[in-house]
Amino acid sequence: MNSLYIMNGNLRLDNNPAVEYAASHGIKVLPVIIMDARIDLSGGASRWWTEEILKSISKRTGVSDILFFMDLGEYMHRINSMIREKKIDEILIHNIPRKRYTFLVNEMIEAFGSKVSVKKFDSNNLLKLEEMENINVNFNNFNSFFQKMKKRDMGKMNESSDIPEFIDPEINQLRRNSPWKEKLKKIWNVSISKDDILNKSLKDGRKNNSRISPFISHGQIDVKDIWKESQGNEFEDEIMRNLAWREFFYLSYFKKENMDRIEVNEKFRNFPWSTRSEDFLTWKAGNTGFPLIDGAMKQLWAEGWINNRLRMLVSDFLVKCLLIRWDFGANWFMDTLVDADESVNFSSWQYISGTGGFSWPFFRIFNPVKNENDLDPEGNYIRKWIPELNNDVWKEAENIKNMRKNNLSKYSDMRKRALKIYEDFINNNLGA
Repeated sequence: MNSLYIMNGNLRLDNNPAVEYAASHGIKVLPVIIMDARIDLSGGASRWWTEEILKSISKRTGVSDILFFMDLGEYMHRINSMIREKKIDEILIHNIPRKRYTFLVNEMIEAFGSKVSVKKFDSNNLLKLEEMENINVNFNNFNSFFQKMKKRDMGKMNESSDIPEFIDPEINQLRRNSPWKEKLKKIWNVSISKDDILNKSLKDGRKNNSRISPFISHGQIDVKDIWKESQGNEFEDEIMRNLAWREFFYLSYFKKENMDRIEVNEKFRNFPWSTRSEDFLTWKAGNTGFPLIDGAMKQLWAEGWINNRLRMLVSDFLVKCLLIRWDFGANWFMDTLVDADESVNFSSWQYISGTGGFSWPFFRIFNPVKNENDLDPEGNYIRKWIPELNNDVWKEAENIKNMRKNNLSKYSDMRKRALKIYEDFINNNLGA
């Protein structure tokens, strides 16, 4: 029996339910990844990571390449051809809890159901798809959700490492040369082992920014394994809380329609966002004049990653200080993050901007100057990412003091403007 295996969501061979199924049933597997924009919104940095993983999977399985479908709307035609040419009997796919993938699965069942069977497997989540469909969640009470998750039995860790025979597609694909390639390959070791990923998570925890998020978002490790292995660990609560937030955001994205482009909180759908495109470009380039914000944006462009605290700060600054629409920033993150995950990304942007119907209000605005002083009081991070400040501002304590004083005044004006616009908007639209 030959199967077409759509690998999206679980780019690993070990402890993979679809791979284990094929190995245990003597099924030959033709691996495919679908990056068509209709079902996957990840951008350049994340796609670079995906292609790097596929290289290592190709090497281990002995195939020359793994089919990589990117052309808009062409994947159904190409899959139909593969079913015929490679005598495919079955399609294996993961049940990713995302409307786009539900569409993909249903589309395949409708188109190919008379020719092949479509077998679905669990995605890289703590909850199964059917649980997400039926669970009731109060999205204004994360702690209640977290406590319920902590009581769940995640089952036993699966140590299966058997892999089936892989079918070589015998097609020489033209790969696009990613503009991210040269800089990211110097920073990231994409193909580290499951044990190394676990060690990074359990040893470093949140305090040292373990940088395991890309390995999770690409499904190189089962999040349930991290959850179970973290029990009794020094950073147990922090690790579990971060994984629970990921699940929380997956749930919101799955249950609420069009979160990638429409505000869940309906009152924000007519909010008077700024039309100053130069402010958005300045934010993207890290030229706002606020050192911590600028340093984070420069790191994002250089490495395809920043930690969660910085993501919150730069997101909040764009939406509330510059009053730029949240989805502008969310789409920029999708293109620049190596761990870009649309469920987490768009949910978290709506959360931080107050547009998502979550408990985080618009009028709660981070102070970038205070956070700079708290997170980087000596300026080590800022000096690294904004080297032009080395020889002037950061050379003298008085210069630092004056710069922060000026930026605090700027922030205060920005905050007052944002709150006034928000207050007027609420009063005019809700009659409050």
